[in-house]
Formats: sequence, structure tokens, C-alpha cells
Amino acid sequence: MSDLTLTPDSLEHSGIADTKPTGSLLARVLFAVPVLGWFLKDAAKGGDSAKYFFIFNALVLWIGAIAIFGYPAFIIIELFMVFLAFCWVIAVCR
Repeated sequence: MSDLTLTPDSLEHSGIADTKPTGSLLARVLFAVPVLGWFLKDAAKGGDSAKYFFIFNALVLWIGAIAIFGYPAFIIIELFMVFLAFCWVIAVCR
């Protein structure tokens, strides 16, 4: 056998054998989406400036969607924010 043969023993010693996924199921599913997952993973686990770049990119995409699709792209975000506000009010009043 050559030195490059992967056996179960060599995998255990290298640390490759226990590659259990970490994080919640939602995070793993979102990180698995090709382009969006890369941006989200970089924002979550990247450096300090990665969060600001993610927010800037999301804002530019939103403004671009408003420029292309008009009012519906604007109102969808606002309706989602109303939903979050209702959830917050219900959570506070419990």
C-alpha cells in the first residue's frame, strides 16, 4: 500500500472521520443553498467586515428588485416586517 491510501484508521487519526454537521437544521439547509448559503455562511462565520458586506449586498439587491419590479418588491419586505412586529407583540404580551 502507498502512503496515500485512506483507511479507517488513517481517517480517525486525521480528524476527518468525525465530520458531524454542526448547527441547527435550518442553518444547515440555508448554508446548503449555493449562492445564498455562501453569503450567509460568510456573514455568520466570517470576519467582522463580512456582516457589513452582507447587509450592503442585501440592501443593493432589494433596491435593484424595487427598480426592476417596482412596488411589489418594496411591499413584500414591509409585509414581512408587519408579521415580525405582530409576533413580537404577542411574545411580549404573553
